[in-house]
Amino acid sequence: MHVASVIRGDLPADGLHTIGFALVASDRFQWDGDQDEVLADVIADWSCPEINYPLTVENVHRFRAWLTRAEPYPAKPTQNPSRGNLVSVTEKKSLRR
Repeated sequence: MHVASVIRGDLPADGLHTIGFALVASDRFQWDGDQDEVLADVIADWSCPEINYPLTVENVHRFRAWLTRAEPYPAKPTQNPSRGNLVSVTEKKSLRR
């Protein structure tokens, strides 16, 4: 599990950003977000830490607690559509030629 790798110090916490983005952007990974909303929410948190939760070891402990259901996943604040600030852009690129 990637969370355990971060907690052990084998993977830097910000490495979850790449993993989260790969899971969200890839056509090869599938999960039923309706069946496991917490998993879908945590993957979204990893893929966009600028908006969700910064990728720190402290927050990785929270992710683990949410994924193992030791703690409930917190409700997200309501989005403010008038804010309109671009925070981050990550692009999926193909390595095929």
